[in-house]
Amino acid sequence: MATIQDIAEKCDVSSATVSYVLNGRSEEMRISKAKQAQILDTAALLGYKSKRKAKIESDSKRIPSIAIFWRSENYDMVVPSVVKGINRVLATEASKVNVVIRPYEVGHIFDSDIYLYSNQFDAAVLTGLNQADLDYIQRNRPSTPTVLVNRSLSGFSDVSIDSREVGRLAAVHALGVSDDVALVMNPSSLSSMKSQGNAFIQTCRDNGIDISENIYYCDNKIGSAYALAQDLIKRDAIHKVFYCSYDMVALGMINAFMAAGLDVGKEVHVLAASNGPSDLFLYSNPSITVINQKMAEITERSLRMALDIVTNKISDERHQLVYPVISYGKSSPANYHM
Repeated sequence: MATIQDIAEKCDVSSATVSYVLNGRSEEMRISKAKQAQILDTAALLGYKSKRKAKIESDSKRIPSIAIFWRSENYDMVVPSVVKGINRVLATEASKVNVVIRPYEVGHIFDSDIYLYSNQFDAAVLTGLNQADLDYIQRNRPSTPTVLVNRSLSGFSDVSIDSREVGRLAAVHALGVSDDVALVMNPSSLSSMKSQGNAFIQTCRDNGIDISENIYYCDNKIGSAYALAQDLIKRDAIHKVFYCSYDMVALGMINAFMAAGLDVGKEVHVLAASNGPSDLFLYSNPSITVINQKMAEITERSLRMALDIVTNKISDERHQLVYPVISYGKSSPANYHM
């Protein structure tokens, strides 16, 4: 690219004179009209661009970079749905965008300060935050424009599943099977799971069923769920219906029940809230009834919202609510009659 010195040599003037002309100070420095015209013509001929103009053009061509932060643990089932949502955006977005995956340890989002507060990315999408993470980013608002997934916090845009509707749908189905209903929760402080669990309990209570003695806890791991089910079998504490707040837990419990010779879908029913791939549960043996929390759609919407912020299509706080649907499988069939 041509420089001021190149123009000066062609016009037989000083670099300072060229700089005055190119920066609009010709009249102030009393440079003749003829010399101004020569310098401007030469600059155009050589393809000169000021640093400011070059930067503006470079910025306009720069591909925006958006980081998606997700939990590094107990998130295996969510990954396919998240990737599907990302692919939908990349396949349909007219302009290019870089999507970067940044794993983090739940409860330690502050370890990602270098990314959230250095403007290394144009925007960030935060998934899986627990209450400690939420408290941190509320006290220390990121300089990077941020969209939350399945979390709501004052001052932040978000795309979230209607967690209470997840719990209500599950309870309505479970109570249609039996009044002997149990809830399996994660002991962690994930707000969306707490919300759906509370809605499940309240819906049961509204229908005259108190399940306070039928609430169990285990980690979001198939092995932990298998061990829980084995313990319930040994204690002869099997309920007619188990609702699990995570799909991997349902898989573990079903495997344990079947290993013990129980007929899942008849003797015992199992259903779960799910962020995972629907085909997995449709073609499981038995197929599993799930409350689909539409993680692919939520990821797609949150990424598009982040892009809209980056491209200045939106500047105010936005909130989008996604509604779940129930997909029936043999683990707890629709319209079951005892």
